[in-house]
Order: sequence, then structure tokens, then C-alpha cells
Amino acid sequence: DQVTIMLYYYSSPLPGDDAEFVLTDLNDKQLAAVTGKMCWHRETIKKRNQYGGLDVNPGAYYVYVRANGILEVIEHIDQQTFRVSDDPRLVKDALESKECKK
Repeated sequence: DQVTIMLYYYSSPLPGDDAEFVLTDLNDKQLAAVTGKMCWHRETIKKRNQYGGLDVNPGAYYVYVRANGILEVIEHIDQQTFRVSDDPRLVKDALESKECKK
């Protein structure tokens, strides 16, 4: 069976979950949804330009999401494609990070 996973990020001045994973089947029926907190990964923070943003083509960039006690490092390959990274260095860095103050 084939499924689609969509990842949404939300911006809000209020504390709370700001990332959502939605799993759907081929008929766009929602099978599951999970929300969590998103933080910029240190590797992406290093890529910020002089204005604090990312340039048009920064290469892959990373965030991590904590949902239901589980941390996942998300590698954004381009604007529409992402994957869960199992790179031990990236995961270790995210687990140890104190930079995300959410």
C-alpha cells in the first residue's frame, strides 16, 4: 500500500505545537496525524545569511521535531521533498541541543 506524508509548519505567537505530520492513503483519506515542536537544527543555523534567513539555494537544511516523546531530524532537500535523517551525528546534535527554547 502506498501512503503520502505531508509535513506542515505553523507560526504562532502562542506556545504550542508548530509542526504536523499527516499520513494519507491513495484516496486522500487521513490515516493519522501527529503534532510536535519544530526547532532549527544547528547545521541549518550555520547556513543563515547576514539577514538571518536562508539564501535561495542553501542546499539541504535541517530541522528537528519532537512529537510524543520522539525526536526526528528532518532533512529538507528542496521546497517539496523531505526525509527523516538517521545520520548519527545530526541526531546526536539535535538530542543535545539547548538552542531551541520552546
